[in-house]
Amino acid sequence: MGLEEDMLLGRKIERVPIYTNVIDEEGSLVFYEKGFYLNVRGDSFKTPYSYITSLERVGTGPLGRVRVRLVVYDMFGNRFDKEIVLSEMAYTKLRHMWETAEK
Repeated sequence: MGLEEDMLLGRKIERVPIYTNVIDEEGSLVFYEKGFYLNVRGDSFKTPYSYITSLERVGTGPLGRVRVRLVVYDMFGNRFDKEIVLSEMAYTKLRHMWETAEK
């Protein structure tokens, strides 16, 4: 998904990796103005930030990594409950985008 702009989610902000451990990547999270695109472990979808129902830190790791539980619905109503490993900065950004999203 290399689009710089998405019709529904707006302008692309940045792509961050999702990790399996400290170094190895298993997917990515792409931030847009109004939502995000997630691609991890065979699931890929895009959705507005307001469709997140739960976002919590469930653990910490070395090198500024955090284990996060994300519960979100895609635009078709499918529910995803994922535990992913992000950088601390990516988690903080996702949390901020969710908390400030138009509900």
